[in-house]
Amino acid sequence: MHHCLRGVAAAAALIMACGAAHAQAPIKIGFMGELSGPQAAVGQDQLDGFMLLVERNGGKLGGQPVEILREDTQLKPDVANQAARRLVEREKVPIVTGISFSNIMLAVHKYLTDREVFVIGSNAGPSQIAGPRCSPYQFITS
Repeated sequence: MHHCLRGVAAAAALIMACGAAHAQAPIKIGFMGELSGPQAAVGQDQLDGFMLLVERNGGKLGGQPVEILREDTQLKPDVANQAARRLVEREKVPIVTGISFSNIMLAVHKYLTDREVFVIGSNAGPSQIAGPRCSPYQFITS
C-alpha cells in the first residue's frame, strides 16, 4: 500500500479508537488536489488511486466507513486556503490528504495542524514545515 494511503488508514484508525461513540458515522476525509488546470492530471491520478483503495475496501479505511470530500486547489494558495477552511469549519474533517505541491502545503499547513487536523501530504514536503515547524499532525510521504 502506498505510504499516503497507509497514513490515511492509520489516521482513520486512530480517530476511530479515540471516538468510538461515533463509530457508525463515516469519518470525513478531505482530499485537496489540483483537479483543474495544467496540473490536473497529477491531482486526478492521486484521487483516482485513493478512491480505488476506498472502493476496494468497501468504503472503509482501517475498518471504519469513510466519506471523501474533494476540493480542487487549482494550484492556487488562496483557493487552497478557502478549501481548507471549508473542509475544517463546515465539514469538520479530521484528516486532509492529497496536497502535491509545496506552495499549497505552505498555504494550508499551519491552519490545518493548528486545528489538530491530520495532514497527510502525498508529495509536498517543503523544508519550512520540518524542524521547529514540524507537527505531530503531519505525515509527509516524500
